[in-house]
Amino acid sequence: MTEVITLGQFSIEKQADFPCAKGELLRLVYECNPMAFLAERTGGKVGKGAERILEIAITSLHQRSPIFIGLKLMVEKAENLLLTANALIPA
Repeated sequence: MTEVITLGQFSIEKQADFPCAKGELLRLVYECNPMAFLAERTGGKVGKGAERILEIAITSLHQRSPIFIGLKLMVEKAENLLLTANALIPA
C-alpha cells in the first residue's frame, strides 16, 4: 500500500509478456476485496479494467484477479488506457 500513498496508484495486472503472470495477480477473497473495501470507503477507486473488484463473483477461495487501486482520476486513466490498448489488439 506504500505505492498508493506515494504515487497515487497501485496496479497489478496479468501480462502476456510474463510467463509467471499467475504469481503477479492478487487473491480476490483475502487480498483484493479488503483493499478495495478500504480504498472505496476513503474516496479512492478500485477496479480491474471494466468492473469493480467488489462486484466480481467469487468462484473459488484462491481465485486471483488483476487490480487497479488508488486515486479516482489515476485509476480511470489506467482503465481507459487498458481499454484503448485492448481495442487496438486484433482478436
